[in-house]
Amino acid sequence: MLARSVLVLQNADRNLVELCARSIRSVPLRHLAVGATRAANGPIYIAIAFLIAGLLDAESFPGILAGVVSLAILHSVYTPLKKLVARSRPFTVMANLEPTLPALDQHSFPSGHAMTLTAVLISLPAANYWIAAMYLCLWLLVAWSRIAVAHHYFSDVIGGSILAMVVAYPLSWLAVLAFGAVSP
Repeated sequence: MLARSVLVLQNADRNLVELCARSIRSVPLRHLAVGATRAANGPIYIAIAFLIAGLLDAESFPGILAGVVSLAILHSVYTPLKKLVARSRPFTVMANLEPTLPALDQHSFPSGHAMTLTAVLISLPAANYWIAAMYLCLWLLVAWSRIAVAHHYFSDVIGGSILAMVVAYPLSWLAVLAFGAVSP
């Protein structure tokens, strides 16, 4: 029964990759997917830093500190975990897929892009529903782009995000308790 469930999930993972990869056959969506992936390699965090500097006040500092500590912890376990799991990227397993851009490494689980973005967004306070909706849209865009460029399965993205939540959410709440910051 467990083996059958795993097989069903693996097939669903593959089908979702194929669906997302087909979605970037149009040039504008391909550019969007590649741009979102490249932005999540680092430039997006510069934009988030400027947004924080412009919109958030000094009470946000503990949340930012929690985010930095979360990222340090997460990135210290990220590479060993990738090597331990050693899951091949979709474009290396599925003959009908070609990578839209070069991969940063050879393994797919967990998604470092999803992990990093999730940790950063969890650590930032959402002052209102519009900001929370913006966080969600940004996460969905990056998650879709990582699957669409055939670098990750859906489970890689979810796994990276869950890993980030396990680390960043408790640290953000500790920051709230320790410094009286605005809760995440």
